[in-house]
Amino acid sequence: GWNSDKSSFFIAIEDNGVGFSKKEEALIFSKGKTSKENHEGLGLFYVQEVAEMVHGKISFKSPGHNLGATFKISLPKNDKERS
Repeated sequence: GWNSDKSSFFIAIEDNGVGFSKKEEALIFSKGKTSKENHEGLGLFYVQEVAEMVHGKISFKSPGHNLGATFKISLPKNDKERS
């Protein structure tokens, strides 16, 4: 889902996929990190790169391995906040 306030848009994405452990958190946005066979591990890496390019933020949480995850992205609404 998504939401907004005066200065930012907020996007939340929740799944019931493989999730991750506390130990895996440090590597979650690493280029090449994947838990899937035949994947490049670029998705979350690029999401973080784009969010940072526009002065946005991404946060995440997971109750643990095989318990899904929630990612929250905030993006500024206007260019004034990006300068």
